[in-house]
Amino acid sequence: MPIEQLLPLLMFVGLGVFLFSGYPVAFTLGGVGLSFAFIAMMIDPFLFDWPQFSAIPSRIYGAIASNLILTAIPMFIFMGTMLERSGVARDLLNCLQVLLRRVPGGLALAVTLMGTILAATTGIIG
Repeated sequence: MPIEQLLPLLMFVGLGVFLFSGYPVAFTLGGVGLSFAFIAMMIDPFLFDWPQFSAIPSRIYGAIASNLILTAIPMFIFMGTMLERSGVARDLLNCLQVLLRRVPGGLALAVTLMGTILAATTGIIG
């Protein structure tokens, strides 16, 4: 079996080993991908050449910078963190539970109302 056909199998084995050994998924995916890209460049320059490899950051940045929806993701993460850390989300859910205590399905209604309120603040339509 030629090494070009063996590399993908070794890559999946390495991915499984690192994932099951407890490394974070982001570092595992990035590390295994980069390491096997370098291995492929060392084995055969025509298999994966340097101009393709150096174009990856510009393609990623160009895809993110040109899509305005993706630029809002860090702010949504920040808003969720602030709601969780300040306790506002928990207080809102507790308040809605108290208000809807006597209504059948009050907890389900409280969660639905909380989701509606948070969806309105983030601009979700539909």
